[in-house]
Amino acid sequence: MQDNKQRRLDQVQQLPISLGAMKPSMALLIFMALLGASVSSRHAEANRGPAAGLFVRVSQTVPLSQVLDRINDIEPGTQLDTSLISENGHPYYIVRWQASRGRIIIFKVDAQTGQIVGRQG
Repeated sequence: MQDNKQRRLDQVQQLPISLGAMKPSMALLIFMALLGASVSSRHAEANRGPAAGLFVRVSQTVPLSQVLDRINDIEPGTQLDTSLISENGHPYYIVRWQASRGRIIIFKVDAQTGQIVGRQG
């Protein structure tokens, strides 16, 4: 936290314009804007909820197209719908699949590895 304040102060001191030539109110506005940016970024980091964690995990997932190709290799058919869920902080794809013979199968796939971990139907 102290490092952020020092970094902001250094940025203000390195401005190419002279603060003495500015109206005091303008200098105050610039300082407040820099200080506000520092506070809001720390507030955002401190208040990350479960959705933020899911976003990080989603960015580390296997593409859905690869998952669907793997399912189609095992059981030829078509995708009906897919959901991305989180269980105990771990992302999974839930894929509802219609096999070529008409049977509906629900696959649970580890979204980070692409491995099928469950199958029902």
